[in-house]
Amino acid sequence: MRLGPEATKVSWRRWTGHSSQLLGLTREGALLLALFTLNTALISRAGYVSDLAIIGLGATIGLLIIARTLPSGPAPAWLWAGLVAVLGLSLLLANFSDWPQGWPVWVFVIAALAAAALAGSGRGRAAVAVAALGSLVFLSVCWRWDPSQIDVLYGLRSAGHALLAGHNPYLAVHPSTTLGTARMVHFTYGPVVAMVAAIGLLLGDPRVMSAIAAAALAAALFQLARTRTEGGLLVVTVCLAPLMIAMVVLAWPELLAIAAIAWWLVLRAGHRRVATLVLGLALGCALVQVGPLLLVMFLRSRKMMGELLVAAGIGLAIIGVFAWWTGFANYWYYTIGIHFHGVVGRGSLSLNGILSLVGRHPLPGFLGVAVAALTLAWVIWRPSPGLGGALTDAAMVTAFAMFFAKLAFINYYFIAFAAILLAIAARDALVDGDRARWQPAEPVALTYSDPPVPAPVGRASA
Repeated sequence: MRLGPEATKVSWRRWTGHSSQLLGLTREGALLLALFTLNTALISRAGYVSDLAIIGLGATIGLLIIARTLPSGPAPAWLWAGLVAVLGLSLLLANFSDWPQGWPVWVFVIAALAAAALAGSGRGRAAVAVAALGSLVFLSVCWRWDPSQIDVLYGLRSAGHALLAGHNPYLAVHPSTTLGTARMVHFTYGPVVAMVAAIGLLLGDPRVMSAIAAAALAAALFQLARTRTEGGLLVVTVCLAPLMIAMVVLAWPELLAIAAIAWWLVLRAGHRRVATLVLGLALGCALVQVGPLLLVMFLRSRKMMGELLVAAGIGLAIIGVFAWWTGFANYWYYTIGIHFHGVVGRGSLSLNGILSLVGRHPLPGFLGVAVAALTLAWVIWRPSPGLGGALTDAAMVTAFAMFFAKLAFINYYFIAFAAILLAIAARDALVDGDRARWQPAEPVALTYSDPPVPAPVGRASA
């Protein structure tokens, strides 16, 4: 007998439900595993192509697809402890040039193992303290390394100094390899990034603001989590993920936008006007990079749709001031157009990056948009329930969009990493004005019992 499409869907849901019960795996458990595989994929070659990176990214996408089919529920303590331990050990695989070696690495690893043991035994506060200490020790050693080969820090410093001097940050230039060869380019990020960089310079270094953003993200995850225990475990995870260390030390601005988005989710329950303003600052920081994530949220909830429209107006107003100051044509080229003229990121963790390594021509530029659109249509048609489900969908759409983009480095995939963290924190929280109609079928338990024996004819039953 051949099953129809509806019966096949029900069978798949029942099978995944029974399998998750057998393995004790919930959606949040699968997302924890995805955090580990994505961190490993990005940290092993600093976001460039390698066998381990490809396997890790493929496993991450597979785990995100599986997570959408599983019921929401707290992950077991042993899984949290295992994740924290392997995140710390993954630092041994880090392949960033000139990163600290020797005792700083072992301090970090030992702190991760100790935090894992404390988390597994239910001592959450001690785990947070140990994780924060190990992270700060390693970060303080990394701080002395000036990542001069990364053009991001050059751009932040030149734009920040220009703004402090009362000049247009988009007229300053800095060395970059964005166009494939070393040359001088203009600032390529949103104007909010230049403002934050200027504040960082007043504090001594633009990376100070990245460290504050990482702390703000950890605080938002703690507030968003359904329980204080899970909140503490998320803080430990943020402290001991090598990918977070890289985002701070290399000063990638996507971290600023993600921290603002996290606080938007925290504040919108009781302070929607403030939350919308915070989201507007995020859009003025990295409107293009976080686009796939926010588009999923936009199409998921009517109230989120309204907030995003207002926030987009705030972000575009900030951008508009600097675009008028710079000249609209120049601003467009400096921030967006230059990426269309640049070469494909050779060796970046994307399909085009892989093809460039084997001497193949890059795929058409519209392919990434088409794949992202198809994935977006899929998650709209079959949305995963709850706020955590919406963020899981956002992480998957972002991962697909980056893999099929012209280039995608560690900072772009970090957006998917952060979306997974937020999905774990939000879990099954309701989304007000949710447009989703589908709920995953619960596992069906079949029980059999003897039919009731009828009373004898003519005798009154008690």
